[in-house]
Amino acid sequence: MKNLSIRFFTMILILTLFSFNSLFAQYEKVNWKLVNKQLVHSLKSQNETIQQCAMQCVIAWSEWVNVDDAVFDVMRIFRYHEDQKVRQMALMTLYKMNNDYARDRMKMFIKFEDNPKIKRSLEYMVYYNTLEENNLRFASR
Repeated sequence: MKNLSIRFFTMILILTLFSFNSLFAQYEKVNWKLVNKQLVHSLKSQNETIQQCAMQCVIAWSEWVNVDDAVFDVMRIFRYHEDQKVRQMALMTLYKMNNDYARDRMKMFIKFEDNPKIKRSLEYMVYYNTLEENNLRFASR
């Protein structure tokens, strides 16, 4: 019985890995320049629902998209939106954008943040970015 469950688990694992390969192959076929353009347009939109959907897409596809042109719009959402969950999503979007300007501003935002959850997230992101930068510097030596 135990041997059968190990075989079943191994088969599921192999099928999962093959499905991920086909999923990533589909990502290579996507016109990412067009996606970037549409996401920037959506992030600059005045419609909050469209902005939030675009932020979710940036978070999910951060490895493939480049929406640096909308960094100020996402920062505005983070700083001034009334809903704390939307602010948290905007913060994660800024983090996933991997933009130098946004990273520098996150350090500054820590001092002025009132919400403890968002402040903790900011501190973690700044700390993690600092570790990442130090590792890159050490690896380049």
